[in-house]
Amino acid sequence: MRILFLGDVCPTEDYRKLFDDKSGKSLFNNTVELINQSDFAVCNFECPATLSGNAIKKCGPTLKAKPEDLEMLKNVGINAVSLANNHTLDLGVQGFIDTVSVCKQNGIDYFGTILNGKETDCLVLEKDGERVTVFSFAEEEFNYSKKAKTGAIHFDPYESLDKIANAKRVGKVVVLYHGGIEYLRTPTPLLQKKCRKMVEKGADLVLCQHSHIIGTTEEYNGGFILYGQGNSVFGVRENSNTWNEGLAVTFDTENGVYLELIKATKNGIEKATETETLDKLKNIKELSDKMTDEFIELEWQKFCKAKQANYYPMVFGKGRIYNKLNRMLKNKLADKFIGKKKKMTTMNLIRCDAHREVVTTLLENDYDKYQK
Repeated sequence: MRILFLGDVCPTEDYRKLFDDKSGKSLFNNTVELINQSDFAVCNFECPATLSGNAIKKCGPTLKAKPEDLEMLKNVGINAVSLANNHTLDLGVQGFIDTVSVCKQNGIDYFGTILNGKETDCLVLEKDGERVTVFSFAEEEFNYSKKAKTGAIHFDPYESLDKIANAKRVGKVVVLYHGGIEYLRTPTPLLQKKCRKMVEKGADLVLCQHSHIIGTTEEYNGGFILYGQGNSVFGVRENSNTWNEGLAVTFDTENGVYLELIKATKNGIEKATETETLDKLKNIKELSDKMTDEFIELEWQKFCKAKQANYYPMVFGKGRIYNKLNRMLKNKLADKFIGKKKKMTTMNLIRCDAHREVVTTLLENDYDKYQK
């Protein structure tokens, strides 16, 4: 069995006309060949497909697709979509319900979801006596309504790892994990720990999505981990090669995992040449070979230090102007006006599970009021 996994897919304004061609050929170009060579093709659909205009109140942008966009994906050969991502509830519960309905209308399987308390957490694929279970988990953001019990399935180590282990008893297992840090090629220490544990519990392949950049790879305990699949269809950004590329991942139940480079152009996405793919895979391997625990920790500390001026104002509730000034002054504003005691108190509220649960509950209750 050959299963093709594409990364994040979302209509953007620069690709709007290409999405409106329902055949999909104007958008996917020669990547259609990859889809046609697979028995099943799956992607992460990074937005609700709805006519609703009622966006939720949240931090960060809200994304939206037309219902017809899913029809186009079906026409090009996409069989299933993961909806476990940080944007799946951007247009509220109704937008999510609309998306599920459009999937059903077009015969597209969907998974990574909870709807009115009922979970569709995995996709089960079978051919010639072989069985592959594909799970999709998202990190918790503005993507689940506790009141409606609707939205994306969150990764929960108390439950998700057992699901992986149970599925392994009857076949192979793939996990799509929507989380991690954007634009970071190496895994964080925690992300690596999670993914390795998924493999220990039975995952043959773990694909990390959401980062918008191609990351490193790791062969671990008989499984394969990709720490960042990159974008598949997310428009084009000038002078940003990392945004304009992603990996198409083929999981072959007999022969293993194959990675092929996909590039975004103004005229849609296209499969890279063999030379371009080999060069990219060589680059990935060179960085992946450095991934000792010490190297990952060093890269993580460098990243955190670089982002300190961005994060401190957000953690301590400062406004946008303060945030911008703090970045310009390389965190000197935060160092001067956020006291040591306040930093220690906030650290403990975030770090301690018990305190964090109290704070999160209080903030979630207020967040529910904001939506009314």
